[in-house]
Amino acid sequence: MKRTRLFAIIIFIAVIILAGCDAQSAADNETPTSDQKNPAVVYEGQDQSRVLVYYVKDGFLVPVTLGVEPTKEPVKAALNLLFSGLVPQGFENKLFNVKLKSYNIAGDTASVDLSSEFLKDDDKEFKKDQLVLTLTEFDDIKKVKVSVEGKPLDGLYERPSLINQIALPEEGKLPSTEVSASGSVKAQTDDTWLTVYYVDKDKKYIVPVTFKSSKIQVKTDQKGEIIPPTPEERAKAAVEQLIEGPVGIKNLTGIFPGEVKLKDFYIKDGIAYVDVSKDLIMSFSKDAEYEKIAVDSVVQTLTSIDEIDKVRFLIDGKEIPSIAGHTNISIPIPRLKWYNIIE
Repeated sequence: MKRTRLFAIIIFIAVIILAGCDAQSAADNETPTSDQKNPAVVYEGQDQSRVLVYYVKDGFLVPVTLGVEPTKEPVKAALNLLFSGLVPQGFENKLFNVKLKSYNIAGDTASVDLSSEFLKDDDKEFKKDQLVLTLTEFDDIKKVKVSVEGKPLDGLYERPSLINQIALPEEGKLPSTEVSASGSVKAQTDDTWLTVYYVDKDKKYIVPVTFKSSKIQVKTDQKGEIIPPTPEERAKAAVEQLIEGPVGIKNLTGIFPGEVKLKDFYIKDGIAYVDVSKDLIMSFSKDAEYEKIAVDSVVQTLTSIDEIDKVRFLIDGKEIPSIAGHTNISIPIPRLKWYNIIE
């Protein structure tokens, strides 16, 4: 009898402890709240310990990789970072005073409800792009619906095709936007617009900017209709823009020495082959810390173009293991999932 009573007491205490743990777990998840029954994008297998979040540096939206506690809900972790008020050193967060009231993910659409601070000042578009770019870094999210204090804003937002769009003096105005039948907002562009990953003025991070490239020759057929440039023509122009540097763009710099020449470029089986002169080795032997950021800038620029999955570097037509002994270029390099890493 005593043993039975003692066992019952132990069971009773265990139930109380477990109930307390559940209550604490629920309290921890109160902000931000999710108004859906299922977790937001649960990843099977290993927990994810990194997320890519967009902040602002020197007037540009810049993706940075941040570490998080291992989680199967990386979307929630990214949102927590974006609306936490914490900002990496040297960056700004336009969403600093905005509160995330709730979020929901249904199919390929993420819906977020924000506080009224989102509509204040003149940075609404910057804030919107910062949020949409962060969320659409997740493969499962294609569209974002934004509400403020429960009231939906206009349309659904897809990932901007023109990130950090710039109208260079000789190229005229920025493209206008259009709303598709599904309600998604898109920019009207042509194939002479390129996204190129230059380097910030401190030479620490690669920064995507989109502009109309004068290095892409516009061709017309016999009827006078424009012939779209091939992916290879667009990619070669992008490499030439990288080597030339961000002429006319403030707060960005080039990473390649002026004497480097593009000797050959072609695409085969989804791999872009970039053959440059050996001046690259001579330069990065002196400034080895810039080797990786230079490779990253080329890889991210080229793999943003259709038909290119990887990049292969050649020096004077030859395969080499590395440029200055730090970054492996002995094999084709795929698009980087994590870059601009802040430890």
